[in-house]
Amino acid sequence: MLARATHCFAPWEFDGHPDHDATGRAAAIACARTETALVRYPVWAWHWAMPEDLPWADARRIPLDDAALAAKLEAIAAYHSQIAPLAGAPVVLPPDVLARFRRPFEFGTFNVVNPLGTTITTFDDRNSNLWNFNLSLKVAIPGIETAFGRAVTFHPYLIGGGGFVTYDHLNQRTNHGFLIVNGQGVLQTEDGIILNDVTVENFDSGWHTDWGWNAGGGLAWRFANKELFVESRVMGFTRRNSDFPNISWSAARQVPIVFGMNWY
Repeated sequence: MLARATHCFAPWEFDGHPDHDATGRAAAIACARTETALVRYPVWAWHWAMPEDLPWADARRIPLDDAALAAKLEAIAAYHSQIAPLAGAPVVLPPDVLARFRRPFEFGTFNVVNPLGTTITTFDDRNSNLWNFNLSLKVAIPGIETAFGRAVTFHPYLIGGGGFVTYDHLNQRTNHGFLIVNGQGVLQTEDGIILNDVTVENFDSGWHTDWGWNAGGGLAWRFANKELFVESRVMGFTRRNSDFPNISWSAARQVPIVFGMNWY
């Protein structure tokens, strides 16, 4: 059902009614699997909840045009068991409750789906320069969004992917010990490997390019269409041996910590 959908509207999973709560949890699972944006709306929570119980940080006011409002009211009118007395019992939805559903707007909280992102990081240490261009997959960790209360929604996540690295004048280690200068354009490693035709450009100071990887995690705090986040990841690469195929290089690592804000 959600294969071609961009948004799914479902009751808030903490609404307080067992049917609404179960529907909200099922919708959250389905939306996570199909990368569909989930919009959650309270129904009975308006009656029992205190202001601090509702997830205002993710809330938005959703305007309804005339056609949408008419369709909504038509659906409510067809729900006879809720708006008409049954066997002498009072109606489930009295007029004051129905009045809220007639408003030309709806209230909903958003779970933002943003699985892919790009990052650009730089490193500068005197004469060393390094640029990382990363394409990463962001995966939410479910189940603990309301660990600090329903009004404050934290979203922990894992992040990782691949990247492209370009650098120059970067101090790197080989897996063969120290390098010894034997003559003009000739180096020898500590374990006896000879490197010929060595120049400043191809060995050290010229720009080099390699493929890299990154993996880590973060914590986001969402409110309205904004998101504050802090994340850290290990970013690494290993220099290729196109210039000197008879030696290997130790892997290079960075562990940046990033604070930032996203807009959706």
